[in-house]
Amino acid sequence: MLDWYESNNGNYVHSISKGDVMTVFKNKNGEWSGIYEGKFLRGSYDDPEEAKERMERWIIGGDSSLQAPPRNLGWQLAKKGGFYKNTEGGLAAVKQAKTGKWYISIDGDLVQGVWLNTQEEAMKKADEYVEYL
Repeated sequence: MLDWYESNNGNYVHSISKGDVMTVFKNKNGEWSGIYEGKFLRGSYDDPEEAKERMERWIIGGDSSLQAPPRNLGWQLAKKGGFYKNTEGGLAAVKQAKTGKWYISIDGDLVQGVWLNTQEEAMKKADEYVEYL
């Protein structure tokens, strides 16, 4: 098994390379799951060791059957402000800058040169953007 460390919030994290991490976390039901690049591990597990082993088989071993189908729950309120949405094109997020304008990021990368007046405009533009990824 790879080296995993427990973060301050109780998640388990393995760094593949700088900025490229797998995370195992306890979900709302008290079961363990995992996430990598905005994509989720299929199923839930009773203990973190089993979830970590499955994450390794999926990401390192290439077993794509362990990836859950994309969750398209629509736009969700983000804990730190703004909104996010899991899409087949990646994790889209819209946030409001201090200027009052809204911007878009896809998988953590800012969409350059796109500043919108409302969150609705930003969400619509983000939806259009991820369709072409």
